[in-house]
Amino acid sequence: MKDELKNWQQSWQQEKAPLPDSNTLLQMLNKMEAKASRERVLILLAFVLTIGFLIWVLPLFQSAYFITGFSLIALAMVILLIRLFMHKLRPVNRIDLLDNKTFLQQQIKSLRWRMRTTAVYMWVYAFLLMAGINIVYLDALSDLSLSGRLVAHGGASLFILIIFGWGVRKRLKKYCQELLPLITTLEDMQQATEG
Repeated sequence: MKDELKNWQQSWQQEKAPLPDSNTLLQMLNKMEAKASRERVLILLAFVLTIGFLIWVLPLFQSAYFITGFSLIALAMVILLIRLFMHKLRPVNRIDLLDNKTFLQQQIKSLRWRMRTTAVYMWVYAFLLMAGINIVYLDALSDLSLSGRLVAHGGASLFILIIFGWGVRKRLKKYCQELLPLITTLEDMQQATEG
């Protein structure tokens, strides 16, 4: 299955490949959703652990800066979680669903939203996270000199931008190899059901 998927992806990238058989397509969709489901669980776990850690470490109610920064970080995580859980692929266990226009539309929409979440909402998450951390730093680093604070704020911001830039770019490249051919295939199947 894995070799067949790789061969199909490579031939699609070179020129439009023939549609994979229905069983292969079902396996691809289910495998993709199983992987996304594991990612959602890991992100949810990371969210709970991060919030717990921040509540434990930060003296939240001693400073408006801490409350504001914590709130922005939590908001960023909630937005990302909502996006990830909002557009799950529907499990596919019957080949006849591939002839269903509504089913195909829903799958295409979910795949496109997955790409959009990475391309847009990961940056929203990054900027809210960066803002939250920098607001916390306003109080936490108040004993440092101005130049020390600027270096800390700039370093934290630059680190977040580099990590997210690298991660988003890597994920989008992977999606271009995996999701775009699948979206095109589903759109071709959708056109075939209309014609």
